[in-house]
Amino acid sequence: FRVAHDVRCMLPDDIAIREISASRAVRFGGFRGGGYSAPCDEVWVLTIYDISSDNYSRHFTVPFWDKIEPSTTSGYSRHHNARAYHTATLVCDRYLVIIGGMGHEGSTDTVAVLDTQTWTWIGSDIKRSNDDGSCRPSPSGRHGHSVVDDSRRNRL
Repeated sequence: FRVAHDVRCMLPDDIAIREISASRAVRFGGFRGGGYSAPCDEVWVLTIYDISSDNYSRHFTVPFWDKIEPSTTSGYSRHHNARAYHTATLVCDRYLVIIGGMGHEGSTDTVAVLDTQTWTWIGSDIKRSNDDGSCRPSPSGRHGHSVVDDSRRNRL
């Protein structure tokens, strides 16, 4: 993966930065401004930094956005990732599971999984047939829906 910029490079040398690990948020997808014609697959991380300066005896907190360029596992295609009105659920404090949404062709039932520790898209082929070849039931494409993490029962 690649981070588009490093905030540490934009600050004077006398500034010390500590990342507050509990103060991070991930933003994925959405429509680019103006209408429903440009879904995107960008990943951005908002991090709250605790900044202090010994020279000025000041202390303040600053939010910074970093654009992440995730890598992919072999054989994984991210061509279907661009979407809006999807869900994004953090599972096991690591995997951002993105379900459904709206893309260029309308509602989708695709699933994308982003490992937020390695910033890698993980293949997420959903088994759509039983061992005997019959079709498994699966939800139709959705956008503007909700997903709840039921960790006690290990399901979404």
